[in-house]
This record gives sequence, structure tokens and C-alpha cells, in this order.
Amino acid sequence: MSDQVRTEKKEIEAFGSSEERSAAKSWSNNDAPRLPWWVELLFVQIGLPDNWLRIFLKKKKQTIITIQSNKKAIGQYFFILIIMAYFYPITRQARIHNSCVQNSNEYVVRKLTPGTISDEKGLKAWTHRFCNGGNIKL
Repeated sequence: MSDQVRTEKKEIEAFGSSEERSAAKSWSNNDAPRLPWWVELLFVQIGLPDNWLRIFLKKKKQTIITIQSNKKAIGQYFFILIIMAYFYPITRQARIHNSCVQNSNEYVVRKLTPGTISDEKGLKAWTHRFCNGGNIKL
């Protein structure tokens, strides 16, 4: 045999048999954890920079730790937010109605002939009637 064939045989023997190489490849593929779909999409398929992934994973870990250590406070803030969201339409409607009554009251006082409505309750009744869709005939 020539020297070249001997060196090729030695190189092949150094890497192991083809069965050993394929077994090593299949072991590494089966044992490797799968990447989440969003990592696969953003960082493998699209090709975003790897340092963004490190930054994102670090922030995600910090966020989880913060949430776990402040569960009670976060729950209280969420409860207060729900209460505010529930009562906001009610307070908004009351504010709009109050401004309508105030503006109607000023209009009635300006356009009112003296002596038509003498008491304050009657004046409020006229302005509420106007704000609730009635006409304001004086």
C-alpha cells in the first residue's frame, strides 16, 4: 500500500467508524432542548442579534422575580384599577350632568323674567328637566 492510503486509513480511524459518528450525531440531536417558537422565529429565521435575546431573557427573569416578590402589592393595585375602571363611567356621567345643570341654570337665570320662578327648588327642577331632554319654555 502506498503512504497516502495509509494516512487516509489513520485519519478515518481517528474519527471513529461511521456508526459511531452517526450515533453521536443522533444523540446530540435527540438530547438537545427545543427552542421556543418565538426564539426560533425571531432569532433563527429572521436573524435578530443574539445580544437582544440575552437582554430579553435577562429582563424576563428580573420581571418574574419582581412579580413573585411583590404578588400582594400587584394584586392590590390590580384590584384598585378594576374598581376605578368600574366607577369611571358613573363619575363621568355625573360630571357631565352636573356641568349641564350648571350651564342650564345660568341660561335660565339670564333669560328668566323676574318673578317667574321664585324659589331655588323650582329653578333646579327646570334645569334638570332641560338636561334630561325636556324643553325649556319660560
